[in-house]
Amino acid sequence: MNKRLYEINKIDTPLPAAALVGGAAQTTRAYELGKYRKALFSVRLRNIDTLLDDNLTFEVFEASDIAAATAQNVGGAAPTPTVNFVTAVDACVADANIVQLTLVTVGATENVTINGVTFTAVNGPTVLADNEFDMRGDDTADAVELVACINNALPNLIATSLAGAVTIQSREPGVETITVTDISDNTDIVPVTVEVVGNIEVDASALSAGFDRVCARITPGAVATAITCDISLVRGAGRYAPPGQQEGGSAFR
Repeated sequence: MNKRLYEINKIDTPLPAAALVGGAAQTTRAYELGKYRKALFSVRLRNIDTLLDDNLTFEVFEASDIAAATAQNVGGAAPTPTVNFVTAVDACVADANIVQLTLVTVGATENVTINGVTFTAVNGPTVLADNEFDMRGDDTADAVELVACINNALPNLIATSLAGAVTIQSREPGVETITVTDISDNTDIVPVTVEVVGNIEVDASALSAGFDRVCARITPGAVATAITCDISLVRGAGRYAPPGQQEGGSAFR
């Protein structure tokens, strides 16, 4: 009989739904790898103001104590495993799960590039196949036009609009990511990264002698909005079955 996933992997949430403060790093407690061969940390960031928030860094360290007071680079290497969520004035965080573009009186010839496809505002009749959207209406109408363009040109994504705000995500959850670049005027097409995820995996064999634990750290640069962050941890390839975890009964397991 096949084992259930929770009988193979140990799943924890080292940092649940924390608010980030500019310049203030948050480090999780250190989880032991003595009984496991691999650890996968996953961070989810929500509500990143692409124009103002800056340089969010996610790292994994090794440690010899639970409190992570001895945390150091994995294997004593330089650098330690890192994901940089770097924003810029004309681009969303690359490979986001969900992005929102708010239209504010978009002018003719203004454009935005989504996953390599450029969409251009036109003052007049448009050609959908040319990725043009009509900007002659109000913000709500313009957003509806842009949504039609995105859904036509990028079939792996799905865009919706509400009151001038366009939300873009993968049509099939978890398959496609969104990258926004080259916004001609980011005060007229305002980007926000609604959700982005980063993963770091560490093998127990990479740890230094005397260090049998791993921890994660999120370090924000400038934070202008209420960014929330959560970090999960999956430890697998265990030498023994993981300790019991609560499970909901199901006939479908």
